[in-house]
Amino acid sequence: MTQSQWRIASREHIQAALLEWEAQSLLLNEKASPKDALQRISKAYPFGQRKMHPYKIWLSEVKAAKAFLQTGWNAHQFTGFAERYHNAKRRQDPKPSPGQMSLI
Repeated sequence: MTQSQWRIASREHIQAALLEWEAQSLLLNEKASPKDALQRISKAYPFGQRKMHPYKIWLSEVKAAKAFLQTGWNAHQFTGFAERYHNAKRRQDPKPSPGQMSLI
């Protein structure tokens, strides 16, 4: 499946912020907090106003980044992780509404 330009740009900017965060923690020789990474990601927002479709795509990628930060992987692996994260979300079966099963 081809991905939108918004999703690709979001992943690139988030990965750049994660790489910068990781490099700083290595430079300072200390463990950087995920909170600092999320602040860097927030500052990296590339689409102007935070509204409409591009912002929704950005938020979904930030959600993937939050899950990524819990894994302990290095920042170079974010793009692959984000793709797998969203594919897994799409494959989940939606829960039927309570009254739907009584119709069968």
